[in-house]
Amino acid sequence: SKPLSVVVMICALSGQEPVVPVISPAGYVFEKSLIEKYLSQNENCPISNDPLSVEELIPIKINKAVQPRPAGAASVPGLLQMFQNEWDASVLETFSLKKQLDAVRQELAHALYQHDASCRVIARLIKERDEAREALIEAREQVKAQPNTSSMEVEGFPSDLEKQMKILAKELSGKRPNRDTSAPPRDQIKKFSEKQSNAIHKASTPGILAVDVHSKDADKIVTGGVDCTAVLFDRAQKQKLATLTGHSKPVTKVAFHPNATTIATGSRDKTVRVWNSAEGTTSYKSQTFSSHNDEITSLIFHPINEYIVSTSRDKTWGFHNIETGDTVATTKSEKINTPILCGAVHPDCLLLGTGQQDGAISLWDISGQSIVLSFANHKKGVRALQFSENGFQVVSAGANEVILWDLRNTKELVKKTTLDSAFDLSSLSLTHSSAHLAVAGASVVLYHTQSLEEITTLSTHTERVTDVQWDRAGTSIAS
Repeated sequence: SKPLSVVVMICALSGQEPVVPVISPAGYVFEKSLIEKYLSQNENCPISNDPLSVEELIPIKINKAVQPRPAGAASVPGLLQMFQNEWDASVLETFSLKKQLDAVRQELAHALYQHDASCRVIARLIKERDEAREALIEAREQVKAQPNTSSMEVEGFPSDLEKQMKILAKELSGKRPNRDTSAPPRDQIKKFSEKQSNAIHKASTPGILAVDVHSKDADKIVTGGVDCTAVLFDRAQKQKLATLTGHSKPVTKVAFHPNATTIATGSRDKTVRVWNSAEGTTSYKSQTFSSHNDEITSLIFHPINEYIVSTSRDKTWGFHNIETGDTVATTKSEKINTPILCGAVHPDCLLLGTGQQDGAISLWDISGQSIVLSFANHKKGVRALQFSENGFQVVSAGANEVILWDLRNTKELVKKTTLDSAFDLSSLSLTHSSAHLAVAGASVVLYHTQSLEEITTLSTHTERVTDVQWDRAGTSIAS
């Protein structure tokens, strides 16, 4: 007898044995419910792609008797083996899913990294674009200002300005006897120590060349740096309020307007810039004065607060109107044969003092643009100069000496003190009351002004101190 053969029909769609099988004209077997659902959305056979409709399907008659239990499920060992196979299949499937999940996670992480890198590149490009635009705007302003400035220079002071200066001088002179001469006691000055240290300029080009403290708000400090910028800093908040960019070389001098937020800066690029901001903001815009031909060595706001005085190594000084942007005068004298290293305006507003590299000090009549007095004692140049608020004294400094002068008799020195030869003095600063004096060089040394007796030395700086400035109350200094 021949062995019986079992024919198993498999659905061409599901790959499972159909419960209600049907056959297509092309000979493919399907589960009836599946093929009908498929044909409700399509008009072709899913296998042969021939045209096919539900009416063309031919039912297949099969024996619906209950199928016998598989041989493997007829015993406990067989059931255990069947369960083990299903467990192994589940574990393999789980492992495969985990591998796919890890792959998707890696792809997602890579995509996020690329997105972050793209955002950083875009941000950097936007920043470079904005900086380029600002530089272009500054360059345009500077180019426009240069020809205009030269055309605005005037040979001689306008008569109305000269008259205004004389009226103000009389007013200031009358107020002098009642000026505030209060000052912290000597013992308090002797206890001075470092309270705060901040690196506020670029680390790539470190170095601060100039500093000033606002007369109305001692927490506001402006500095000029080797990085060609000036920085407005709030000491109380310990943060930068603004960075003033526009100079092409290091900023050597800075000055606050005595009553406003205006800032003046001078640079080795031979220009003076005056920076103004809208009230209540720290967004500054500048105007440029280009009347000098060498490095700017001093900047002083004139007591007529609409004007600023500048001195330069080109042996000239300039008088500028910060309201109109005009240079009223750029003055030089045949008596000045060496570069001007420093300058100061007398409290009465009529005189300008300049210190030259040859060691001479010259007093100028500002409106007359002429030297009215000269005297000398410094051998290596006058590096710093400041008038006392009493109106008749002036302090000057050379490389390693400080001298107190009486303008009523410049042939004799009031006091003189000599510093160590390695001190290399850079600047000096008098308190508003003129009671105390600070000089900067290898360190910062504080003196009693009238006696030039040393009170204390501040040696916390690791490099040469390039500038020093008292606050108006004389209770703190910036260096």
